Amino acid sequence: MTFTNSLGYEMEVSANHGDLTRLQAQLSQWESQNTDNSIPLEERLGFKLSPPEIEEVHRALDLPFPPGPYREPEKIDPIYFMLNRLMIQAAKKDQVNVIQYLLEERRWAVSRIAVRRAMATYSFAVLELFQEFGWDINEPVSAYQCSILRKVVNSEPRVRWCLIHGADPNSQNIGKNIDVLSHAGEYAFIPVLELLAAHGGDFRRSNALHCAAHGRVGYSTEEERIEVLAWLLEKTGIDINQRKHEFSSMDSWRRDTMETALHCAVMSNALGCVRFLLEKGIDAGLRDFQGKTARDLAVENGYHEAVKILDGQ
Repeated sequence: MTFTNSLGYEMEVSANHGDLTRLQAQLSQWESQNTDNSIPLEERLGFKLSPPEIEEVHRALDLPFPPGPYREPEKIDPIYFMLNRLMIQAAKKDQVNVIQYLLEERRWAVSRIAVRRAMATYSFAVLELFQEFGWDINEPVSAYQCSILRKVVNSEPRVRWCLIHGADPNSQNIGKNIDVLSHAGEYAFIPVLELLAAHGGDFRRSNALHCAAHGRVGYSTEEERIEVLAWLLEKTGIDINQRKHEFSSMDSWRRDTMETALHCAVMSNALGCVRFLLEKGIDAGLRDFQGKTARDLAVENGYHEAVKILDGQ
């Protein structure tokens, strides 16, 4: 799709650069020109809308989403989509002056997309301003998801900032199956785990041990995950035989999983983790919700080396 409204793009550039005077003039010009409702929405804006942006504007205006038959995006004043996009552009470059203008003078709501972009670029001044205008650091970053803290567990500076500014390390999503600490077990390193614990994180009420047992993920090596397993067992009081979701108040999660960390290590064929857990005394005879031991899973999946380790060879 080709957009003819270059002013929309120019406003994005101004917001990105923090040129508030220019942006205000451009926005005034754009509003005076965009009065023809017969022109398609995205042509009037000068950019293509993403589904999350459409959802964000509906949420900010307290409108149902997905749009119903009488609430198509085209029926919403384009200014709201424009303000949201400008906030996103300014947030990722820490342009406090533009954000303050959008929040105070244009009275646009804090955009969850802008929050994520600001956090991704270490735009802490903007994030602090968002908090002043009512952003709750523990609110979900999107529907059915967890808080922003879960998104940054691989970054010690961002985790530290979040915790100082009130983030709850024990936060979880509405379905109680996505949480900060389990994700940290899979992706974070020990200094971050120590930070989370120092701010009240209770790893016993998480699947951190199981997630760490998956071994190599992302930029993390299996050896580093084994270090995390050792830290969890030595420093948090977590039971090595804890079942997945054993701590949960949701009966369905407890009933439908029941894997131990050894089951998880075997399913990922993380041989170093399998050896470590056995050396630490995990009960290899425990069965999951299907009645299978970790060895049963290794045999089923053809993980012959894992079978040998489990057989003590």
